[in-house]
Amino acid sequence: MSQQATAHVLAGLEPKDVLDTLDDYDQPPYRGMAGGGITVMKREVYLQAPMDHRFVGWGQEDQAWAIALKCLFGNPWRSQNGPLWHLWHPPQERMSREKGSLSSWDLYSSYRRLAANQKGMEELLAEARQVAAGAR
Repeated sequence: MSQQATAHVLAGLEPKDVLDTLDDYDQPPYRGMAGGGITVMKREVYLQAPMDHRFVGWGQEDQAWAIALKCLFGNPWRSQNGPLWHLWHPPQERMSREKGSLSSWDLYSSYRRLAANQKGMEELLAEARQVAAGAR
């Protein structure tokens, strides 16, 4: 959503009532991706395949998480029944629309290389869990 449309929603209006034209969007509507938006799973799944806190800024964390979940648990189910609204917020610095940072891009590349390698993915996620545990 645009900044103005978001303000209307935060003031209590329904998203469907404030999104009349493309001017009400910060970017054109898109389908999104698995791993982004709202991702629902059992606690045990999240503990085995958490989001990786080593990503810096915006970029690649959602895609990497989707790759990990698909590798270990199979194709996701995605509802086609309704939209998911993304509220406007100030953007974080990043290299481009596709790349958040060089370190994030390198980490994402590791996920891509391991997309069909369950053992390798489990090892990569074990590293992510260790980093997250050290940050507590």
